[in-house]
Amino acid sequence: MDEVQMLREGVAKENGISLYKRYSEAHAAAYLKIDLSTLKRMRRAGKTPFVSLGERQIRYLGIHIVDLIAFGDKWRNIPNESSKSENTGLAEKLEVPLGAGHGSTAAHDKPDALHLAQTTFRKPNKS
Repeated sequence: MDEVQMLREGVAKENGISLYKRYSEAHAAAYLKIDLSTLKRMRRAGKTPFVSLGERQIRYLGIHIVDLIAFGDKWRNIPNESSKSENTGLAEKLEVPLGAGHGSTAAHDKPDALHLAQTTFRKPNKS
């Protein structure tokens, strides 16, 4: 058993947390000893690991809570157990921005709603 796993189990035992049980956001905030609104802000900013069970259901695994207690903001640097070759946690900053940037697609390939409406409702030419 590696050092990280032993540390996790020790912190979990000390705080009465089951590593693979799902906890509500309110329970996670209580274990972390922070306000619920603070935990929500941290989650929205990508500073905490969590499990989304739908549009409005957020849960935290016990291991997520333990990592936040033990490592704080450094939880991202913990190597994944399934991959010993590289760190597969979230990067501090995304290398490539998600989605297409403004102006990256030609205008004729993506007509906006106004252009589509003008084309659809244009009066026919009299010839």
